[in-house]
Amino acid sequence: MGNTGIDPGTLHSIYNEKHSFLVGGGPGGRTYWFLVVHLGKTFYGSQIPRYSKEAEKKLAEKHWTCPITPGVRFSDLYKRKVKSVYTTLPEYVSKKWHFRRITIIGDASHKFQPLTGQGGNSAIETAAALTNSLTDVLNQGSQDLINNDQIESVFQSVQKLRHPRTSKLVKESHDRQRLEAMETPLLKILALYYVPLLGIESVAESWIKTYAPAVSLNMLPVPSRPRAVPYHDELFHKPTRRGLVVVPIYITFVLLSLLGFYRLFTLGTENGLWELLSKVLLSGSLPDYGLKLENSFIGLHSVDSKLRPLVALFLPPLLDPWHNATKLQSICFLSSMFPLMGIFVIEGYRTRNSWTLLHR
Repeated sequence: MGNTGIDPGTLHSIYNEKHSFLVGGGPGGRTYWFLVVHLGKTFYGSQIPRYSKEAEKKLAEKHWTCPITPGVRFSDLYKRKVKSVYTTLPEYVSKKWHFRRITIIGDASHKFQPLTGQGGNSAIETAAALTNSLTDVLNQGSQDLINNDQIESVFQSVQKLRHPRTSKLVKESHDRQRLEAMETPLLKILALYYVPLLGIESVAESWIKTYAPAVSLNMLPVPSRPRAVPYHDELFHKPTRRGLVVVPIYITFVLLSLLGFYRLFTLGTENGLWELLSKVLLSGSLPDYGLKLENSFIGLHSVDSKLRPLVALFLPPLLDPWHNATKLQSICFLSSMFPLMGIFVIEGYRTRNSWTLLHR
C-alpha cells in the first residue's frame, strides 16, 4: 500500500464497538492493516463462513468513514490497498500435536488472533523447541539415527513445553481482541475509562510477560544486543510463582512486627521512658536543655497533640547528637527510615502514581 499518512514504525489500535482496527506503518511508506469484526457467535467446523470479494467490498463500505487517525479514515487505506483478503480468524490450540513420526507446528497446532502478533513468533518458538529436543537426543546417543520411540519422546517433550505457553498467549490475544472491540458493556467501560489511564509502564510490562519466557536455541550463543530486560533463559533462576512457601514467611514477619510493636511499649515502661515523657509534656519544658516545649505548631489541637510528643522525643538527638544515648537513638531511627524513604522514591516514579491526588 502506498503512502496513506501513517508514519513508518507506528502501530495504531483503534477501538470500536463490535469491531476494531490494527494499523501499522511499515518501511517504504507501506501500511499494513486489519479490520476485525465480531460475527455475533462462535462458529465450528463446516459452519465457519467463507467470504467473497463482493462481501469484502460491502464490509469495507460499511466502515468507510471510520477514523484511523485524526487525518486518516479507513477509506483512505482501502482505496490504496495493494492486496486484501476477507476471511475468518480461527482460534485454537490443538490437544495433540503429533502422531508417530509426524508432528505439526505453527498455525497448524496453535492459531492466534493477529492482534498481538504472536502467531509467527510462536511458530518460531515451537521450531526452536523442536530443534533443542532433537539435538539433545542426538547428543545423548552414539548413532546417527534415532528410533521411533525417541522421535515420539521428542514430540511429546515439545508439546509439554509449548502447550501451556501457547494456550495462555492465545487466550490473552482473544481477550485483548474482545476488549478492543468492546464486546460487552463492562469491556466498553474499561476501554473508554481505564485503558487511557494506563501508561507506557503497563504496556511494557505486558510485553515483557509475553516475550521474556520465549524459547531460544540451546546449542547457539545468544547474540549480544543491548536490552533493558533479560530473557528468562538468561537468568540464573527462572521466575516462578511464590506459591504457599511464602505463607510461613509472611506469618513470621507479621509475628515479628507484632512482637516489636509490643516490646516498644513494654520497654518504654520498664526503662521509664513513658513516665519521663509524661513529665516533659506536663511541665512543657526540656529540663536538661533549658528549653520550653511549644504547645502549638500549626494551630490545630488534634495535630499539635501528636507533634508535641514527637518533638520531645526527637529534639534531644538534634541538640546533643554526640551523646551515646542520643547517638544510638538516631542510628536506630534512621536505619528504620532509610528503607521507607527508598520505597517512597521508587514508588514515586511509577506511572500509576499519576492517579493519586498528591500528584495533582
